[in-house]
Amino acid sequence: MEFFIIPGENDTIYYNLELNCIGVGTFAGGPNRKERTRFGSDVMSKIRRASSLGNEGFETKVGEFEWKITVALPVELFSLNQLSPLSGRQVKANFYKCGDDLPEKHYLSWNKIGTEKPDFHRPEFFGTLCFE
Repeated sequence: MEFFIIPGENDTIYYNLELNCIGVGTFAGGPNRKERTRFGSDVMSKIRRASSLGNEGFETKVGEFEWKITVALPVELFSLNQLSPLSGRQVKANFYKCGDDLPEKHYLSWNKIGTEKPDFHRPEFFGTLCFE
């Protein structure tokens, strides 16, 4: 599961949170694919995660099954930006499911990516999230 967001208004900095199905992953930010600040365990520990599969590793499962993950990402972790509160704002973002290391490769996105091959680091294809 991957979540990409541009939380700042008129900003070029975007963040990406990449988690596997048990909530293990990375969080980074920057203006493009190559210039990323990868945050350490001190930041990752502030991201709350709960998976229906638990948090212990396991071998790849074959066949059909479903799982859920709930993530709480504190706004203050978007530390590369000067942010105003998100309440009442719209931001650009996208959600992805990537199974490129699985026996049956698969990809999907919330907002369509207009490239020939899956390419998630493309802010021009992010959709709009509206905060109440």
